Amino acid sequence: MLNSNESFAIIISEKQSLGYTPQPYIVSYAKAPMLKPLEPLTADLVAQRGYRLSGHESELVKLLADIGEKAIYKRFSREKNMKSFYDKLTQELYDKHIRPFIEQRILQALEIIAGHDTPVFIKQAKYNLLYESDRLNISRDYHKTRFHFSLNDGELSYTLKISDGGQDVVLRGKHIVELVNNPAVLIIGNNLYRFRNIESSKFRPFTQKGRICIPERSVPMYMQSYVANCIRHHYVVAYGFSIRKRVVEPVPVLVVEQNVVGCQLLLNFRVDGKIYPLDMPYASTVELSNDNGRYVFFKSERNTTVENRTVALLNELGLHRQGSESVFVTDDNTEPDRTCCAIIAWLNNNADELRRHNIEVEQHNLDRKYYYGNVELKMQMDETPDWFDIYGIVELEGYKIPFVKLRKHLQTGQREYTLPDGKILVLPDAWFANYEQLMPFATEEGEHLHISKMHSTLLPLDLAPDNSFAERLAAMHNTDIRRMGTVNAQLRPYQEEGFRWMMLLHDNNLGGILADDMGLGKTLQTIAMLSHLYACAKATNVGTNAPATDATTPQMSLFGSVAPEGFNNSGLAASLIVMPVSLIHNWVNEIKHFSPQLRIYLYTGSNRLRSNSLGQIIRHYHVVITSYGTLRNDSQYLKNYRFNYVILDESQYIKNPKSKIYKAVSAINADHRLTLSGTPIENSLGDLWAQMNFVNPGLLGSETFFRNKFETPITRGHDQDNEQQLKRMIAPFIMRRTKEMVAADLPPVTQQTLYCEMTGEQRDIYEREKSRVRNEILGIYNSVPDQRNTFIALQALTRLRLLANHPRLVDPQYQGTSGKFEHVLENICNILAENHKLLIFSSFVRDLELIAHELTSRGINFSKLTGSTVDREGAIDRFVRHADCNVFLISLKAGGVGLNLTCADYVFVLNPWWNPAAEAQAVNRAHRIGQTRNVFVYRFITTDSIEEKIARLQERKRQLADNFITTDNPLRDITPEEVKELFA
Repeated sequence: MLNSNESFAIIISEKQSLGYTPQPYIVSYAKAPMLKPLEPLTADLVAQRGYRLSGHESELVKLLADIGEKAIYKRFSREKNMKSFYDKLTQELYDKHIRPFIEQRILQALEIIAGHDTPVFIKQAKYNLLYESDRLNISRDYHKTRFHFSLNDGELSYTLKISDGGQDVVLRGKHIVELVNNPAVLIIGNNLYRFRNIESSKFRPFTQKGRICIPERSVPMYMQSYVANCIRHHYVVAYGFSIRKRVVEPVPVLVVEQNVVGCQLLLNFRVDGKIYPLDMPYASTVELSNDNGRYVFFKSERNTTVENRTVALLNELGLHRQGSESVFVTDDNTEPDRTCCAIIAWLNNNADELRRHNIEVEQHNLDRKYYYGNVELKMQMDETPDWFDIYGIVELEGYKIPFVKLRKHLQTGQREYTLPDGKILVLPDAWFANYEQLMPFATEEGEHLHISKMHSTLLPLDLAPDNSFAERLAAMHNTDIRRMGTVNAQLRPYQEEGFRWMMLLHDNNLGGILADDMGLGKTLQTIAMLSHLYACAKATNVGTNAPATDATTPQMSLFGSVAPEGFNNSGLAASLIVMPVSLIHNWVNEIKHFSPQLRIYLYTGSNRLRSNSLGQIIRHYHVVITSYGTLRNDSQYLKNYRFNYVILDESQYIKNPKSKIYKAVSAINADHRLTLSGTPIENSLGDLWAQMNFVNPGLLGSETFFRNKFETPITRGHDQDNEQQLKRMIAPFIMRRTKEMVAADLPPVTQQTLYCEMTGEQRDIYEREKSRVRNEILGIYNSVPDQRNTFIALQALTRLRLLANHPRLVDPQYQGTSGKFEHVLENICNILAENHKLLIFSSFVRDLELIAHELTSRGINFSKLTGSTVDREGAIDRFVRHADCNVFLISLKAGGVGLNLTCADYVFVLNPWWNPAAEAQAVNRAHRIGQTRNVFVYRFITTDSIEEKIARLQERKRQLADNFITTDNPLRDITPEEVKELFA
């Protein structure tokens, strides 16, 4: 902190090696009028002494530190020490580099000093003390010069004066300190003078004599050069010749120029055939007329009105000036454009506006010439039943180019197109924004582009059909299907919407994925759609309205293929529905209940007909039901018949496009395709591609294209643009409603995670096993991964999961108990005491067997469903219909889908699975349409175990699934770092 008698000041003194330089000081007023400079300031000294400086004072300290003797030595020297540097300092280095650097810093400092009235003193080198009389007067304004020229009898003389407050400053006989040469900063007496457009050297002659005379023989040349230059830049008083002012309209010139930095756009002005840039400090033009010694100067003043108007126009058109330079850049690009593309595109976009304001455009120092002028794209589109036919013409000045020729440029992001004359056309950004996403999915036919109807979402607004896909959905198929009586059900509003959406896809020959949450009635909506189609077809099929017969009519044989009455006589082919074996019984019951007029052919079991003539039978049925396994084995027979629909339930079964089942279902011939899945994305976006490519082949491009364009950029690079494009592309073909969206139709569900502590004995076993496998796993992932390594890691992970549940799942000889096991049993007893029905899901059948054994020992009735259950329907019926059976033990794989267990209102999930969608499916067995009571879900997690880390991993998968709509191999899509974290 400064004392009351101390002050911040700037002291200018002459240094032997560097000349006059200013430095910041603390000065003491203890012996006024004398002052004592205490010490030169540096940033370190300010911090060390705790001086409190103002903002501008701190800025001066930092700025002037650059021109201290030590700082100059560090910046410009290669010598080992400072003394050696200054001893060897040459006049050339000083004049060309050091002094200009010092003067630049002085000019910056003086701007701050003048604006804040900072005290400035000049000190003679031989004195240590200062006096108030050494303080300099510094004006905030720049001083002006005035030249007086006199031409008399052919001889020219002139003088230079400084104007200070209306008074002329006499220079003759005065000592002048030239603090800065260009622009001049002079110290004369106690005054510091700053100028804008004159060098200090021009003042020197007038300190020796009051007037300079030019001999007659040199006058013409002097008038042409020196006098004209003075008139251009300074105020001139003329005697013996004339100076006439005139107004000239400058012509703005935009120059595209290539330099070492890149491509730049400069604003110049042309006046009287001469060019000056916008950033020139003063640019009046002067023309001299000499008529036998009668000299007349014509001075055109700088027209700042035109300049400011031009700058304002460029700002309106999307350019802005870089600082005080003549360089202009586009609003979205502050860096130099190395290829000139952004600049040329801007010029083309604004060509008409620039011409209207008489702004010229020139190209300088470019390695090639760019087309500059009007660029207009005219597009037209015709709609056919299956695709859009697009034809476009690019109209330039002198050229017409079919738009189809630009397809590869737009697809690859190449902005430069070579015209026939060799000039480069820069394709506008708007064309890429509108058409780049469309090009990979377009096909060429002559000068036309064909776009499939399924890619309509990629059409730009100027080409989009009058009514969008969403608008068509709202406008079409408002038929009241309940009144038609095609299904024995009152569909909820969201189910009617799903029906209309499927009909819209049907009418446009497009496929879709019905991805409603589990339990919202995907089966019923599909049955409604099929019933409607066959009923409408039958109504228009003259002479085939035979009465329906009982739905239990036996299946026909190949040798009796004439259809009985009531079978499919609609004229439409049969529809194939493929599903897991566990769902066949449910589908049959649902069709019989909701639409008994639909005849079902069950293509299942070991006694099924395997024949290339299978179509002779199934053509008489409305619906053919089979399993994924049967279809995989018998696709050679089923593919010989062309179905009306092929519908896949739980379509995540085909998520692997390289699998046999994917190839088998893809080989089925069908007019329409539909898939049903509450979890179309289980592990990665590749799952989505496989299913979408099945229902709408080509919608998302090839698998490789999809991976490179969407999957990798989105999942690894979090590419927002590609993510939005993918969402837009799939949106019309995925119908998804969550239970939260239809909450009015479902009672609330309460979910809670219960954390269970291990017993001491269990923890010891768990920690020993974790330590044993950790090094093995880390070794695997530090080596080159292969399929075997993945299998070993998965085995180790599974072993730890089993121990977290109950050590007896790993070691049958274990006699102790498990913290989670005891917690689960306690909660089971509490729930049964209140007479509730309970579903218990586990990933491990052995886990369920332990609980079954304990329930049996306690006399508690239960039902159990696992992969080895023979009488699946009996197990379900026992739980649903028997009042004394309130516990249903279900393995996640065997009972995660296809069950309607709304009689239960409690759900236990005993262990977290890698895919959160599997858990959601389990919960949906109870929380689905038909449930009238609140549902309570409890998840059991063993603390300090791998289960907690799996739960965190679930969240990442859940986010991916939620973003786009949700394997059994958890290691496929997690990184080695994540695997290592699981074992940490």
